Amino acid sequence: LRATLEGRAGVGWKAVIVYSCGRGTYFVESFVSRMQRFLPDAAIVGGICESGYVTESKALTRETLSRMSVRQLKRKSESLGGGGERGEILEELELVDHVLKLSQHRNKLIHCEDSVFGVVLGGGVPVRSMVSRGVRSILPDSPGRSSPRVTVQSVELSRSGDDPFLLRSRALKPINIIREIIDENTGVISSISDFLSQVTHAAEFVRLKRPSQDGFELHPMPHYQAAEHIIVMANGSDDEEESLYSAEIDFFVLTGEA
Repeated sequence: LRATLEGRAGVGWKAVIVYSCGRGTYFVESFVSRMQRFLPDAAIVGGICESGYVTESKALTRETLSRMSVRQLKRKSESLGGGGERGEILEELELVDHVLKLSQHRNKLIHCEDSVFGVVLGGGVPVRSMVSRGVRSILPDSPGRSSPRVTVQSVELSRSGDDPFLLRSRALKPINIIREIIDENTGVISSISDFLSQVTHAAEFVRLKRPSQDGFELHPMPHYQAAEHIIVMANGSDDEEESLYSAEIDFFVLTGEA
């Protein structure tokens, strides 16, 4: 991507629209940070989605086509859906132009489920970003307060190479494995499976607030995660490798309300 952008530096990239889905949400923050450093004047907008589609260009280059014989060009034209040119197009250069034009309209549609994808816009393209979906907590309200205060009681930081490490790749960053949580209002300690069995909706996101930090983190909670624990990916920084013990935790689902 960087090579492509640098090769077209004169375009003047103004906006980047980024979407993440599935396991792509684990590294979208670092991706956006690197993109912002590379394009400091560009606006970056986007969000988290269930899946999406991108096109993979199958366009051929003029250089590649110019090395083909007339017979090869005619076969390529037929494979791309061209027809009738046998009698109409006699010159090799005409065939090259014809096949090049056909190939530019042949794109493969790719379904993205575990990735980061989007589009980079150049020139004076106006972009307006609006929040279209929000999240809401699925924790039951407690008597006399708007929501219960639940914190992490048992958590383990596991690195690639540790035994056991749930994900088999040495390129992955450390992961936090949350196994138990406590309701500070009642003092009841619960396993993840027992706690989530008491709510009416399947959680899609987990929100965390570390004891030493002011802001909140929102992490995806894919359906394929084991019910016995919650996996929170770390980016390798000291802040994210800080223990999640006593961190406030909440569970969310998407809602149509902004």
